Amino acid sequence: MLWFQLTPESNNTQRRASTHTPIRESILDKSELIYRDRSAYTIDTDLKSLGIESNRKPETLEKLIALLREKQKAALARKLLGRYTVEAFETPRQWQVWLTNNRERIYFSDVGGYKFRVAP
Repeated sequence: MLWFQLTPESNNTQRRASTHTPIRESILDKSELIYRDRSAYTIDTDLKSLGIESNRKPETLEKLIALLREKQKAALARKLLGRYTVEAFETPRQWQVWLTNNRERIYFSDVGGYKFRVAP
């Protein structure tokens, strides 16, 4: 006795692929903006709102430090620098000095909390 109806493998595979493709593409499109926020993985809409497309590239730090000088965007830039680094500098100048002095040793670690770290 058959408990299920057999379907050709190609039809079944195509059906699954077409169902998951939009979700998969959406996640892949936003993969550079994923971070872990306490207990869940999240797409960083704060970064996206500033026109920044990646939380993993050192250029992100450059852009955020530059935004510290813009009155309307400074608070959000400071929040994001706190999210993606372990530093807590007060001024844009301090952030810039840190970046300049460590640029060659900065790397992004998803395993290390979705943060930029400085290699020893």
